[in-house]
Amino acid sequence: MIPTNVPRRRSGVKALVTLGKRVLLTRERRRDGSIYHSLPGGGVEPGETPHEALARELSEELDCAGAIGKQVGSCSYQHRSIDATTQYDLYAVTLNDVPTPDSSEGIVGATFHDPAALPESMLEPLAEAVSRLGVGDGIAAHGLDIDVVLSD
Repeated sequence: MIPTNVPRRRSGVKALVTLGKRVLLTRERRRDGSIYHSLPGGGVEPGETPHEALARELSEELDCAGAIGKQVGSCSYQHRSIDATTQYDLYAVTLNDVPTPDSSEGIVGATFHDPAALPESMLEPLAEAVSRLGVGDGIAAHGLDIDVVLSD
């Protein structure tokens, strides 16, 4: 017999976008009105590749496109609002446009933050992943160039 209290597993993708030594975080509103910080991204839909899903999420959440590079990390997140655990893969991304948060998607802000001083409302597994990656000079040591490119 299969237990019924086991959360379902989902696949997700998150964008790691940096500007110098700072990382782009979204400020998001939950259904209950509470605010949290995250990396841009979300779930992978059936039939999508991780790159397709991340491109879709960047368009939906931030109304921008980007060059999606290598996977640079991963983490698992047990959701508060749904009965699911998502395994997020983190990808280096270079944005082609200025990010414009879409409030209809629950995104109420997008700003760059110092990884050493992430907001307390940052989702813990993602905060740990950002800390482990050593954004900025540490990422360069991994051979990745993921600085954001903003165009007019």
